[in-house]
Amino acid sequence: MPHAVTGSLNTIMAGLACGEPSKSSWGILRDYAEAFVSCPDYTASRGMRVLANPLGCDPRIVSGESGAAVGIGLVSILAKNQMHKDIKNKLKLDQDSKILIISTEGDTDPDHYRKVVWDGAHPSV
Repeated sequence: MPHAVTGSLNTIMAGLACGEPSKSSWGILRDYAEAFVSCPDYTASRGMRVLANPLGCDPRIVSGESGAAVGIGLVSILAKNQMHKDIKNKLKLDQDSKILIISTEGDTDPDHYRKVVWDGAHPSV
């Protein structure tokens, strides 16, 4: 059952720091989501940098912290870091996985976007 979150909501992911769940979307999340993950700021920052600096012929994507960045950051960390092998296995993520991530924002704060992508703000630990 959804409930409000208490405590500090100080994060660069302002669009995800509402503290109160959306009642209108809860039914969809409850019925179709298989997992929920709480991510620190460095996860979103990593995603912003990955999207801004793609490999090969992949297109460059400008996405803010709450857009697609946190999802891309999480997937890239799970793929790279053996410490998270249990989570990756529970989610059944492997080289054959198909992952859909929807970007809901661009660089809504251009100054902060540059601090993350150009200057390395909120580095991975």
